[in-house]
Amino acid sequence: MRHSLHLGGLSYSLAVPEGVELVSSDPLYAPFHEFPPSLPDVPELRVDVRFRRGVPSQLEAPPILFDTGESWFAQRDGEDLILHQRGPGASDDLLWSARLSGDRRSVEVTCGDPLWKDGRQQSLDDPFIYPLDQLVTMMVLAHGRRGALLHAAGVIHHQRAIACVGISGAGKSTLVDLLGNAVHAVSDDRVIVRVDGEEKTLFGTPWAGEAHVADSLSAPLAGLAFLHQASVTEAHPLTKKDALHQLLPSLSVPWFEEQSATDVLAVAERLLDHVPAHELHFKPDSDVRHVVDSLF
Repeated sequence: MRHSLHLGGLSYSLAVPEGVELVSSDPLYAPFHEFPPSLPDVPELRVDVRFRRGVPSQLEAPPILFDTGESWFAQRDGEDLILHQRGPGASDDLLWSARLSGDRRSVEVTCGDPLWKDGRQQSLDDPFIYPLDQLVTMMVLAHGRRGALLHAAGVIHHQRAIACVGISGAGKSTLVDLLGNAVHAVSDDRVIVRVDGEEKTLFGTPWAGEAHVADSLSAPLAGLAFLHQASVTEAHPLTKKDALHQLLPSLSVPWFEEQSATDVLAVAERLLDHVPAHELHFKPDSDVRHVVDSLF
């Protein structure tokens, strides 16, 4: 049986064994399982994801490329990238292992017993949610400089989008709350940006922050606003050099893979060459709507 997930112009085809029900436990993903309400002028890329039951295991020979120390770690096997998720409490038992092909067009996920429920109808707790879907999306977008993931709130107004960029604590969720219905927020924590020729597009994601904002809408990217909570609400334009300095800490870069990291940095440079960047200082209890509106 096949299901689908649509993230940032990527169309994931999710295949489970015959007779198995795929159970999604996160309601924020619901709009992303449907076809996007409007398709932007960027090419859609299909990625095949297959789930199978088995014992996830770490490869013995290849070294570990990267390890969070708690949740997931990565290995390389030839051209393939292998991602592993530890069980609760950072145990040695793996919850799943995912093999991402060298061309980034297919993923095989070996799912451990804790994800399966055996009954009259066997079911599988969908493993293609955070962090697996985010990691795969990061790597697929990096391959061929298609785009990148940003720690940013995404807001759409007048059919154009602004990425309000900031690390944790910068005020992304606070800003979305302050803007209210003046804009359409598609995320309060992470967005996807696609760079295809002259087209620069922002997509909402299911990876929400404290405000739990997640919407599958997308729109042409009109600008980047780097967030700073302050005593006065105002916006200042940034040079490309200063914007890059603030963009890098909020950019999801797979530093453990040299070529992918290089491609993501190239996407960032192209963004800053064509999209205006501002530093947005805002007072957390103020009306910032008129300042944000001026950035569109």
